[in-house]
Amino acid sequence: MTTNKGGLKDWAKWLLFFSSYFPLYVIIAVKTRTSNFDFLLFQTPVYHLAGYKLSLVSALFLVFGLFVLAFLYVVVRFKRAENGQPKEVGEPAERNELIITYILVHVVPFAFINYSKTLNLLAFIFLFLSIGIIQVRSSYLYVNPILSAMRYDLYEIEDADTRGQMLLVKTYEHANSEETTVTAVELSNDVYITTS
Repeated sequence: MTTNKGGLKDWAKWLLFFSSYFPLYVIIAVKTRTSNFDFLLFQTPVYHLAGYKLSLVSALFLVFGLFVLAFLYVVVRFKRAENGQPKEVGEPAERNELIITYILVHVVPFAFINYSKTLNLLAFIFLFLSIGIIQVRSSYLYVNPILSAMRYDLYEIEDADTRGQMLLVKTYEHANSEETTVTAVELSNDVYITTS
């Protein structure tokens, strides 16, 4: 597993990718709560708990969703606790519209799949992992609806050191700041999160 500069390891990038789909895991868990699936010689059970039905697949999606949500929270807390470096932000361009685009393109279409059929569930998992490979390799992890729900705003900034465009995950408190420098740490390739 590799780490890029001060950024995250590859497995951590995967968990950040998974966390961006938390709303979808809840939708799938609700849609499959009474479904059992045939995987080769194994049929998944449906449990009866306090008058409610809950399938194994539904429970797995809920547990996995809560795990990656907790991981995202821990990563943000630890990164914000690090000693950040001053970054010149110049005139940042707000890019929160990327969150809406992400939800409409990457989450909403999956919400309408009939997950009670085994082949549909397997096709979803294959397509989902394919999207993950692309997003993790391209470090597109800053577009995360859960970060937005945690009151983070996205800003595109120009970094004087590399003369390239960089995306900064910026806390809501800084949104109306007139300062040209913020204290930030690297979250992933060319993606920074403010520490104060």
